Amino acid sequence: MVSFRGRVSFDNFLKVVKAEYSNTNYMKSLFPIFVILIAATACHGQESDTLDALSYSNSSATKVQNGDYYGAWIDVEKSIAMSPKWAPAYDIRGLIKEHTGDLDGALSDFTTAIELYPRIDFDTSTMRGIDIDAANAYYNRAGVELKMQDYKAAKSDYSKSIKILSSPEAYFGIGMTELFLNDKDSGCADLKQAMDRGYKPAEEYIKVYCH
Repeated sequence: MVSFRGRVSFDNFLKVVKAEYSNTNYMKSLFPIFVILIAATACHGQESDTLDALSYSNSSATKVQNGDYYGAWIDVEKSIAMSPKWAPAYDIRGLIKEHTGDLDGALSDFTTAIELYPRIDFDTSTMRGIDIDAANAYYNRAGVELKMQDYKAAKSDYSKSIKILSSPEAYFGIGMTELFLNDKDSGCADLKQAMDRGYKPAEEYIKVYCH
């Protein structure tokens, strides 16, 4: 494990991720996107309850954004009851469990979401044959694994997220994970990837650990 010094520590790292998580980058932009995308790919040919499940999961996601975890829990449970194979609901419930301290439960729900997200085949040079929304679930599960200090598992999930959707947050996460694993060269390279993609917190960590 990296021996952090000065103003940057493991706890500070988690605070940075949590701040970004609840501000704008993830919760306010990716949630509406993944709900729309999954609706487009999963609703066709499904039972009518799927649309109600979408409505409740969307409502739950909004309540998570606003910090109303109790209300979010009620809505997401309704979503899952209506459509037990509705992947976004498990992703959202995983976030609720993570925010309320149930890391084992969060890990289980993110894993279920990953297993349920449909695969989409793209025959182009720019799109990969994997559902983009699975990237969010891998990213979420990696964050929980980091909190549980299972760094190898976190690195694996961040890598999977990056292969699907090369988000700056995922590069930041894997970069920090590699530092925890004492792989400075890889960690600093991935932190630079995050910084180059506009993730500002990465710059501070590069200044401290990559010189």
